[in-house]
Amino acid sequence: MSMKWLLQFLLDHSIQWLGPNAVPCTFCGQMIREGSSPSRNGLPSELPKSFTGSVCHICLHAIPWLLHLKCRICGRGIVCGDCARRTNAYFVANRSAVQYTSEMREWLAQYKYRGNEQLGPLLAEMMVPAYHAVTKLAAARIILQNRTLRIPLNGGAASTDKFRWDAVTYVPVSSERAEERGFNQAERFAERISRQFHIPLINMLSRDRHTEKQSFQSRSERMRNTQRLFRALPEGLDHLSRTAIDPAIGNQAASSQALPAPEPRQRRQILLIDDIYTTGSTIQSCSEALHRNAPFPLDIYALTWARS
Repeated sequence: MSMKWLLQFLLDHSIQWLGPNAVPCTFCGQMIREGSSPSRNGLPSELPKSFTGSVCHICLHAIPWLLHLKCRICGRGIVCGDCARRTNAYFVANRSAVQYTSEMREWLAQYKYRGNEQLGPLLAEMMVPAYHAVTKLAAARIILQNRTLRIPLNGGAASTDKFRWDAVTYVPVSSERAEERGFNQAERFAERISRQFHIPLINMLSRDRHTEKQSFQSRSERMRNTQRLFRALPEGLDHLSRTAIDPAIGNQAASSQALPAPEPRQRRQILLIDDIYTTGSTIQSCSEALHRNAPFPLDIYALTWARS
């Protein structure tokens, strides 16, 4: 522990202890002064203030943010053999907020399995920096493609802030899992991203069968069990088609800064949400089902809370 960090910690916590309006940290219960602004050194710049104001200094700086990536496909912090081996790629790339350490596993377990639902909004807010990263990636890819094909982008302006997602969707859970847990965490994360960034939320997938928890399976078992596990919903794809042509459908806010609405055969830009990316087999299987059934070409990107 550096002396500078220790001094900052003592300063922050002396204010917290003496502050008149102390509130507990959502993750550990440590009292923090309401409205305090902890040091943001080493934190992603896009983190919402509502998140940093609800988490104590210790928890905030213990989060293993994924900021320095080695794999451009899965967004891992180390060189990834899974991506090097993959063929028939049905999704473009994934970006995750954090590494799936033992601490992060405990946070997610508190939310998913132990009924601590107040963690849900904060876990979703942790995904905001990764959302910006995957959005910049998708926008840059379109710009590069249009330059290669000599297609002007919105009058020739090559700017990532004019990119828009056509829809956000999520990995479904089985009816057994939904009944056991009471909710689908990926759906709730998607709802939060949809509201915050004004993207249509469309349910496009169903799960055809119940499987054992992925955390108990080997890589080969995961790959085998996710084959043809998901099915694209015709009504969801139809909604996507109508939303892409008319941005007023769904909850997407029309904007003069957005790209023009796609033509019927133009590629749709889809953001697929899940909680954990391990081997990529779940994202791959969902993406394959969408590609197999969509009447138009898709570019599918994944946004996940953690990368194991």
